[in-house]
Amino acid sequence: MATFTREVGIIFGSQSVEGTADSTVAAQTTASLANGAVRGDVASGIVESGVTHAFTRRLRESGPVTGGFTELASDFLEEEIALSFAFPMAGNRETSSSPVVDEDFDHDQGINDLLAACGLAGAADASGTDAWIYTPADVSIATARIFDSGVAWVIRDIRGDWSLAQTPGEVGIMTCTLSGIVDSFDAAETFPTFSYGVQATVNAPSVKSVAAAWNITRGWTDLTISCVNEIETIPDSNSSTGSGFEQNGRTITVAMTIRDDSTDTDFSRTHLIAETAPTDDLIYTVFDSTGTPTGVGESALAYKIEANNLEVQSYTPDVAGKKSASNVTAICTGLTDGSEFALTFL
Repeated sequence: MATFTREVGIIFGSQSVEGTADSTVAAQTTASLANGAVRGDVASGIVESGVTHAFTRRLRESGPVTGGFTELASDFLEEEIALSFAFPMAGNRETSSSPVVDEDFDHDQGINDLLAACGLAGAADASGTDAWIYTPADVSIATARIFDSGVAWVIRDIRGDWSLAQTPGEVGIMTCTLSGIVDSFDAAETFPTFSYGVQATVNAPSVKSVAAAWNITRGWTDLTISCVNEIETIPDSNSSTGSGFEQNGRTITVAMTIRDDSTDTDFSRTHLIAETAPTDDLIYTVFDSTGTPTGVGESALAYKIEANNLEVQSYTPDVAGKKSASNVTAICTGLTDGSEFALTFL
């Protein structure tokens, strides 16, 4: 018997057919940005990978032996996975062209396909700004291949939720909590060299000097934006597991402790009790060290958040040091589908 070193990494790819893993991802034995590798957050997951994966036996109990209490072995139904992946929030970190164009900000394949599976669809910014914008949409599906110390799993039909932590002075971290189906397992898979390119060599920006404005320009002491895509499990006799998935809702929530301002001391309460649709947006930009959007020949790092038409659901009077603050939970709203939020790389 000999011990071994744990190594973990993951690649993501889009999946076109429900119930059928993407064949390219499923057969992949190398790991680079070009084939869906994503460098995870070193403070999350196992062995600094950003990956958290746990497995459960779905079973049907057989009950105890006749006349006693000793349990009989259960009937095996399915290997279930609980999967999450966390990564630093930043642009694609590539050097921009001259002149700068929208496509300079399109993200890497793995992140694009992961975000789409969590209900954020990317496209060129139509506003005239050179940027790439991700807005809420129906979740797509993805396939992932998890490499783990000489074994590998292929996970298909991946869908998920996301959460973006924006701690002042720290790098923003997006965590995707994913559901999926174990498609296959390889008990003899050589762990590949993960080539992360600029994801490994160019630093992500930290949350500072963001000029945050929610009607009034003021900062927060903590902020998390999260999206729950309501995915329902539906029995399906044609599925390999006997069930399928359907989305039936989406809620994007902002939870923050934000400084109060003397020019409008009851701002949070006013929005709590409002009887008309909200129109105030929380908007801010996390820049690189230049404090400006990406220029010619610079690494694409900056991103802009727009949490629109915030409807306050609850607030608690709080303090930041000795100064007045409010602990607020609000949901993003809009008048058209997908208008409640935007993540823009610029």
